[in-house]
Amino acid sequence: MSWAFLVTSLIIIATPGTGAILTIAAGIRGGKTLSLVTAFGCTLGIVPHLVAAITGTDAASLPQMLTLSGIFMALTLLVFAVYGLAASFFRRHLVERPTITRRIQKGFALGYVGIGVGLATTHR
Repeated sequence: MSWAFLVTSLIIIATPGTGAILTIAAGIRGGKTLSLVTAFGCTLGIVPHLVAAITGTDAASLPQMLTLSGIFMALTLLVFAVYGLAASFFRRHLVERPTITRRIQKGFALGYVGIGVGLATTHR
């Protein structure tokens, strides 16, 4: 295993995709437990790819493939758990507080009004 593998893996894992979005949504919707279960489920989703990669290699590289795949799965679980726990934190500290939620909604509404005004006044 090399530093290049670790860095590349972290970049791939940390780039938000469907698994990250699902984990974040679970954290917002259901809190810590649901986000961690979802992160674990997304990590298990790597197994079919792992099997496909291993069955396509020769026996000499099997231990290395298992090691690298295990590291990739552990990193995935770690990053997705952080996403989920962060979403759960924001749920508790923002979404569950009606006053803050209204302020956020008003901020987004003003932002959309600003975008609309900008589009309406743009000339070609």
